[in-house]
Amino acid sequence: MDMQKKIISMVVVLVAVVCFYLYVLIFASAIRFENNKALMNQGYFTGSKNDGLLLKPVPAYNDSWLNKAILHNPAETELYLRSKLLTYQNISRQNVVKLKVLYNMLIQSRPTWSYYYSGLVQLSMIDRSLEIRQLELAMKYGKHERKVIKSLAEILFYNWNRLDNKQRNELLEYLSEQTDSSIAGVVNISAKFARIYEYCDFIYDKKQVEYAACKNQYWQPLSDIQ
Repeated sequence: MDMQKKIISMVVVLVAVVCFYLYVLIFASAIRFENNKALMNQGYFTGSKNDGLLLKPVPAYNDSWLNKAILHNPAETELYLRSKLLTYQNISRQNVVKLKVLYNMLIQSRPTWSYYYSGLVQLSMIDRSLEIRQLELAMKYGKHERKVIKSLAEILFYNWNRLDNKQRNELLEYLSEQTDSSIAGVVNISAKFARIYEYCDFIYDKKQVEYAACKNQYWQPLSDIQ
């Protein structure tokens, strides 16, 4: 009986040690994530300051689910990927492949998270390997996600001449179905890429509505210039 109690006690202690170890790993990942998020919001990982996030080695695609989804905070990996997209001009095609692997790994643990798909679409624009399925899933799961809307608007208007009519119309349809505030933001993005006529004309043809944001960009009163 005493031996049985000793074995039970040892098992309890062992389980407690393992749980504590896992807690420390998860806590360390959470602290590192919050620190990196604050640094990125300050612009630390953009431009000349982009030295990469202070991550431990990211998990491999064939790692266990425990390591990919629990021990290594998926949000930390996503933040790392977002930091790379901010300086996409410096991403080689070889690195694009590696970043796509990480996005696909994240999709395994969270298959309906629209930001993963919009990130994949952004990467596919770099190596010119756009997959319509990724675009469709980004629109499907990110119907009213402001950052996804902004991302897809930039993809559309920046790559206008690289997209075919079907792809353009699908994105225009998606962008025209947003809230008024989101549409105003998209109008500003379309103006930045000199595509405001295409976007505002599409909305008007579809809804017969002239949004204030379109009119403000289309026409500037002389009193504002003087």
